[in-house]
Amino acid sequence: MVRNKDSYTVAGYLNMCHKVYNHIKSKKNMQMKKMNSRRSRNRNDASLWDRRLTRRKALSTGAKVGIAAGLGLVIGAVGGYFGGAASKPEVTITKTVTAPGTTVTTGAATVTKTVTETKTVTQTLRETVTISATPTTVTELPPGVKKADWGIYPEYLKGTQITAAVQLIDSLIAVKDLLPQLEDETGIKVDFILLPEEELHKKVLIELSTGTGKYDVVMDDCMFVPEFAENGWVVPLDQFIEDPNLTSEPLFNLNDFLAKSIEIGKYKGKLYGLPIYAETTVLIYRKDVFEEHGIKVPDTMEDLGKACEELKEVLPSDTYPISLRGFPGAGANVYIWTGFLKAFGADFFDEDWNPMINSDEGVEATGFYAELLAKYGPAGSANYHWDDVQTALQQGKAMMTIEASDFIGRIEDPKQSLFAGKFGYSLVPSGRAGRFPSIFAFELMINAASPKERQEAAWIFIKWATSKKLQLEAAVAHNFSNVVRSSVMNDPKYLEVWGKYADWMEAHGKSLAEIASIDYRPRIPVWREVGNRIGIAVSDVIAKAQGGADPYSEAKKALDAAAKDIRDIMIKAGYLKA
Repeated sequence: MVRNKDSYTVAGYLNMCHKVYNHIKSKKNMQMKKMNSRRSRNRNDASLWDRRLTRRKALSTGAKVGIAAGLGLVIGAVGGYFGGAASKPEVTITKTVTAPGTTVTTGAATVTKTVTETKTVTQTLRETVTISATPTTVTELPPGVKKADWGIYPEYLKGTQITAAVQLIDSLIAVKDLLPQLEDETGIKVDFILLPEEELHKKVLIELSTGTGKYDVVMDDCMFVPEFAENGWVVPLDQFIEDPNLTSEPLFNLNDFLAKSIEIGKYKGKLYGLPIYAETTVLIYRKDVFEEHGIKVPDTMEDLGKACEELKEVLPSDTYPISLRGFPGAGANVYIWTGFLKAFGADFFDEDWNPMINSDEGVEATGFYAELLAKYGPAGSANYHWDDVQTALQQGKAMMTIEASDFIGRIEDPKQSLFAGKFGYSLVPSGRAGRFPSIFAFELMINAASPKERQEAAWIFIKWATSKKLQLEAAVAHNFSNVVRSSVMNDPKYLEVWGKYADWMEAHGKSLAEIASIDYRPRIPVWREVGNRIGIAVSDVIAKAQGGADPYSEAKKALDAAAKDIRDIMIKAGYLKA
């Protein structure tokens, strides 16, 4: 059953992706079969994956058996998913929906009358769905409140000056360019400060923690919402959403936002951040190189290791099979490494908040991550941040990565990338415990230290900046792929720009809407400290592995030390007893 507009539009979006993607994929599979028939290579050396399993003496016999069994289950589950979807016949269902009663409020009088409002909805589906209509309440605007095509705003905020500190990304550049429209309509003046990521993190933390009220709107990592909310640095947005002078739900339409991008902005049941951007992680690879040499696109961690070996055999010495983040940080290397950690069956904590990163599975995952970079990555990988990985792709120095889905806008842009049009996209590889793409959102939040009037003006700005109008403008004219509204994803203008990347839409859409968990990383107030400590350990293992040390031995030492420090952090925060 389709229960709300969000689930309905996401389903439509994903079904459309499946159809386009499967058509293209069938052609690619035919090409791959032809190429594979011409290939004849003798491989006398054991694969990286096989060598790794042979050498891991620390794992128990039971754990070794679990590797084979777990991988078999995962591969079966993946096959079952696609098999089940393909086995259901596609049908076109047309539903006529009539809202039987509408309450119309005009001034102080309320009149109920029958409204004949019929809508015909046509959707291609893989199974039968039921669409229900909810009677609409149409309310006359309160005195002094005006209406625009993106929402309502009160006239008393005219002349209010606010400051917004945001990250320098495509969607926010679009917002900056369109700010005169907001100022002309509402009279609200916005001092718009665009900052690089690391500088933004530092300045936002300083300003919020000191309570200066300098920034009225702050944009930051969704993982910092619990920290900001727990400390009382930002205010719940529910109060603004529920105020009829500030928000009109039919225009604002909270259900139009991707559900997970809203949930990840909550803390203890209250909404503190509204997303302006949402991403997941995907496998990015050079499809021309993979097709030329008949290399299988990795679906599992085992495949990933084998693909790296095969690529190394055919690539020049100054070109690398893979590049991954090594730069230390909760939002740097830990963001990508987490997908490996969980795929191998490990986690950050047990149910009692005891650190688990140094379990056998955690050590194995970290060792594998470091070994990939030591054998197949560029020198200096321990200091690679996302922009270094991106540059390696754009310049043709790396053939593969697991990275943020928004890379597409920059690696497919001929003005920025030498290899635009040559990339392919797929789901992140699975491990024995499953497949773990990330979920991430940039949240717009309101400073608790700001005066009430500026908080209200800040909300009007946030509402406008996240509106369908602005999101669509950013997607079409500013190279912005990672929108947060379902209505934008389904808009013909959006599909005209991004629909040609069918495999990206499949991987991005399916990961974000279906697979990814909002608890990909632990959403706790002390995550910044915990994540940064792990990041140091992971970067250290990569550096030592690239220097010739055994990555698994180094992973054990580094994670044991990190787990001890994290335990101290959790004791101090009250999660554990001393």
